[in-house]
Amino acid sequence: MKPFLKCLAIWIAGAALGLSSQEALAQPTITNFGYGTMRTDRTLYLADILVNFTNKSVFTDVAVPYLMGSTQVGTNYAAAERYYTNWFFTVSGSTNPTVNGYLFEASNGRMGCQRAGLTMLTLDTNLDYASVAARVGGPGSLADRVYASNFLWLAASKPGFATVTNRDVNPRDGMLTDYEFSLVLLSNDKTVGGGTRWPGELPIPNSSLVMANGASFTFQAVDDTPLNVVNHELMHVLEGSHYRDIYGPPDGTLSYAFTIMAGGREITHPDAWHKLQLA
Repeated sequence: MKPFLKCLAIWIAGAALGLSSQEALAQPTITNFGYGTMRTDRTLYLADILVNFTNKSVFTDVAVPYLMGSTQVGTNYAAAERYYTNWFFTVSGSTNPTVNGYLFEASNGRMGCQRAGLTMLTLDTNLDYASVAARVGGPGSLADRVYASNFLWLAASKPGFATVTNRDVNPRDGMLTDYEFSLVLLSNDKTVGGGTRWPGELPIPNSSLVMANGASFTFQAVDDTPLNVVNHELMHVLEGSHYRDIYGPPDGTLSYAFTIMAGGREITHPDAWHKLQLA
C-alpha cells in the first residue's frame, strides 16, 4: 500500500473507532437518522404571524420595531406583509434568498412551501413570553400553549390568515397536523428565545378545527431571524432534528457543526443523509 493511502486508511479506522465510542451511548438506529419518519412528498403550508410589541422601551424586553430587511416597519404593516410574503414564499434568486427557495434547493426541487396564512399584529407587552410565563407558573408547555393561543385568536380575524381553515385535507377530520400546516411566529419579543414547540391541542378560532396534539409551531425573535435560523426550525418540523443528524448525537463531533442543525446564522445545507431523504 502506498504511504499516503496507508496513512489515510489508518486515519479512517481511527475516526471510525472514535465515532463508535461516542455513538455507543445513543445506540442510534436507522430511524434515528430520519429514515421512514420524514414525510418529504409534500409542500409545507406555513401560517406566519408577525407580532410587533410596542409599549416597552427598546433593548429591554422588545427589539426595535419590526424590520423588513434593514428597514423599520413603523406603522406600514401592509408593506411588512408584502415583504415577508416574498421572504417566505417566492422563488429564490441570487440576490433574493427565500425559505421556499432553500427547501427547493435542499430537496433537488422536490419540496417547497406555500402560504396558509400571513398576517401582522400589534400587541401590548403584557402578552410577551416573560409576562405569560410569570402568570402561568414559569416557562414550559403551558406557557407555550397560552402564548401561541393568544396569537392564533388575534390573527384569526385577519383576512390574510383566513386560508388556514382550508388546510384540513388529509383526511378531513377536524384536526390540523404538521402534514397540513405549520404555525410560524416571528416577533420582536426578546423574552421568547427561539425554537420548535409542541403545545398540545389548540382550537383554531372561528372554525371547528383544532391544531392537533403533536403539531408543532416555531417561534423566533425578530433580531434572530436570518434565513438559516427559520430553515433550521422547519427541519425540526420535518423531523430532521439534530438528534437525527447522520453523525450522531449533538456533541460537537464531525459535521454536526457544519450543517443546518448547527443553528448558525450563515445559510448552510442539511447533512448528506437528510439531503438524500429530502430529494
